[in-house]
Amino acid sequence: MRKMQLFFGGLFLFLASASFAGKPVTTNFSTFYSHIDEVNLAQQLGKLDGGIATYILEEAVPLENKAAVINAMYVNPKADYNATSFRQYVARQLHADWQNLDLGLLSGDELFCLAYLTILDKPSDPQAAFVIFERAKEKSSSSFITNLFYSLTQAQIFADNNNYCKAYKVCEDVRNNTSLTMDLGDAASNAIFESVNEYQEKCK
Repeated sequence: MRKMQLFFGGLFLFLASASFAGKPVTTNFSTFYSHIDEVNLAQQLGKLDGGIATYILEEAVPLENKAAVINAMYVNPKADYNATSFRQYVARQLHADWQNLDLGLLSGDELFCLAYLTILDKPSDPQAAFVIFERAKEKSSSSFITNLFYSLTQAQIFADNNNYCKAYKVCEDVRNNTSLTMDLGDAASNAIFESVNEYQEKCK
């Protein structure tokens, strides 16, 4: 019985850190943040609503918590238009037109959330998210998590063109950059880089 429990426990952790769509940028790491009520709510809803939007737009909330909430929405997604919904919430907050939203008005965290929602809505189109992550990185240049997801999205573009070595190296550059502020927990970071190792295996 004990061995059986250990087996299923290990299987659960494996599945928890697996990629939603077989891409490292979509790695499921929200399980490591299950102590946060909004993470559990996001997983239950499977889409963005007003309460979740308010939470991830709160300046005082750590960026890794915001990322975990977004990540949790895609465990069992009920929608693939969350990035559009987020634009609408942000625009309402700024009293702006969401269809012509000036991204220059958004903070680094807001740009990160928009970019992350964009890539998780449509993992097959990483370029759309990449240009937003670029802007997020400009405003939060020292943030580890921002640089990491920028590199993961860039890596996805390389991988889609069979450039797995480049995909692996851009992620490794971030992992080895000790000048960045570590604003992502070790468990989540390790789970993501475990997925990145898939690129290394093909880099021969």
